[in-house]
Amino acid sequence: MPRLSRKTTFIALVAALTVSACDPQLPGPTPTRTLTGPLSEPSPTVRIDPPTRAAEDLSLPGQTIPEAAGVPPDSAIPPVEIATTPGAPMTGSMRVQLTVAQGVQLEGNLYQPALPPEGPTAELTRVPGVLLIGLPLDGWGALPVYLRDAGFTVIVMQMRPENALADFDVVLRAFSEAQTVDPGLVAVIGALPSGAELALSGCAANDLCDAVVLISPANTPALRNAMISYAPRPALALAAIDDTSAIDAARALDAVTTGEFALQTYPGGAQGSALIAAESSLPETIRAWLRVVLVQ
Repeated sequence: MPRLSRKTTFIALVAALTVSACDPQLPGPTPTRTLTGPLSEPSPTVRIDPPTRAAEDLSLPGQTIPEAAGVPPDSAIPPVEIATTPGAPMTGSMRVQLTVAQGVQLEGNLYQPALPPEGPTAELTRVPGVLLIGLPLDGWGALPVYLRDAGFTVIVMQMRPENALADFDVVLRAFSEAQTVDPGLVAVIGALPSGAELALSGCAANDLCDAVVLISPANTPALRNAMISYAPRPALALAAIDDTSAIDAARALDAVTTGEFALQTYPGGAQGSALIAAESSLPETIRAWLRVVLVQ
């Protein structure tokens, strides 16, 4: 039997491999999973809604305040009337509330000029405003009424001692929002050492304050530092000649201010309410000075 050469054997092997490679082989079916157990029912849809509360009484004080309707955002709410003294509306004093930090409500007395002849529906005239601090609400004698009758809107307030500066800022901004106050013409009167220092310190930090009056101040570093920050706005000091602390305070303030400063002295040694009650010319002195520095 003839023997095949190595070349012939190699060619035969290549031919066999080629034929086997061209033989098509179809892929088998892809196995799939089948469920053998029973199917579960869909879970029910559960709605989780917040609990419904009954509507609160929206007529409670402080929740619906007409005076706040036209106030810009971040502004203080104007004084809200809670009682009126006997007399024609808008001409006597009104007991008002002002809301300060932590929702605390401070009470004060508001004195507004008379309504125009057209009646209560007429547009109110904005006039210079004066804030009085440092004495009890009834410790100012005839001064608030005198200033009101002279054409000013006046408010008498008492601040919390532990939050005096913060309360002052809110009260001054709220007062400037009152319908009868010209926010560009606002003065502050502070009496006795605490009221005078608060008036000057509060005005130093608030541009709404255009003028300050100090009745019976005390000569303290805090008062002098406040004057440096408050200047060059005008200031008036009123003191009894025998009240040496007040006289020294006035001289020290005059030395550090860069603005207009005036001192009015009176005989004796009365302070605060006693000085106001003893000197009948004091209200007119304040009125005339305010007219010059605020209006003219």
